Amino acid sequence: MRQYLFLFFLCTIFNGYCQYIPSDYWHEGFVITLEYNDTLSGSIKYDLSQNIIQIKKRDKIATVSSRNILYYKIFDEKNKYYRIFYSLDFSTESGYKVPMFFELIQEGRISLLAREYIVSENISSFANPYSNYGNTNRKRVEYTFYLLNKVGDITIFKGSKKEMSPIMEDKWKEVETYIKQNNLSYNTLSDVTKIISYYNSLYQINYQE
Repeated sequence: MRQYLFLFFLCTIFNGYCQYIPSDYWHEGFVITLEYNDTLSGSIKYDLSQNIIQIKKRDKIATVSSRNILYYKIFDEKNKYYRIFYSLDFSTESGYKVPMFFELIQEGRISLLAREYIVSENISSFANPYSNYGNTNRKRVEYTFYLLNKVGDITIFKGSKKEMSPIMEDKWKEVETYIKQNNLSYNTLSDVTKIISYYNSLYQINYQE
């Protein structure tokens, strides 16, 4: 839940001029590699655009790609919460599957995943109260969200009923009723998390029965 709250916070502060960029920093954590499930611990810096991480221990730095990692977990010291990233195969536009890092936001029969990316933009001195003249360049974090189904298929989720209903087809009648009763939106992160949580809970209830 803390992880979701942090992402929701990031998704609502884009008007700030000095947004925190997590990928610019080293984070304490560990990596589980594919080979023999070895565990590597140390300081970790990630680059989702290249699907690589750097892990630093003492004075040595090693670079590891998503092809050689099962998952890694880091502690975000600034925001005081843990983040976990899995290496999962994703079909590219060319049709090939490549291992990419996805952050796990919510886990269940349907899981919500995210990939952050950095946007740079020039802000004029008129729009930036901290600049006396000229333009100022600022960076901000944005996110692309994905849905992972029970058989491991990953689809991009841009915030529409059309994208969500097929993946929840088996329980869509109940889910749609829940959405209408609670006036939830398909393009608000907090609401999407509630929808997915409700869908997953339907299977937990059935299992207990």
